[in-house]
Amino acid sequence: MNITLTPELEQSVDLGMRGLNSGKAKSMSITAPSSEVQKAFGAFLDRALSEPVRVTKYGRETVYIVSAETYHALKQSLRDSIGATQLTDAEAKLIADARIPPERRYSLET
Repeated sequence: MNITLTPELEQSVDLGMRGLNSGKAKSMSITAPSSEVQKAFGAFLDRALSEPVRVTKYGRETVYIVSAETYHALKQSLRDSIGATQLTDAEAKLIADARIPPERRYSLET
């Protein structure tokens, strides 16, 4: 089956792949409008095996498609996490005083 993507989506996929193959940090996810995902669900499902697919509707983020491995890892990390009430006062203060270095900051805006 041959799948045709819109030029904008093709560019997004190309940029994502270049990030994967360049040795640089991999992109967090690719973004696709829900109408494109409906047309080519199998392709996006395959893509989600290697990176999350961010699906938008009317330009707004609505859902992510992730691999089963990623989903289970996220669920396990949630189970392994501790609640804030389990922190000592010293640990809570360390967290409150922590700052993210400028080179490590990111934005969810694309």
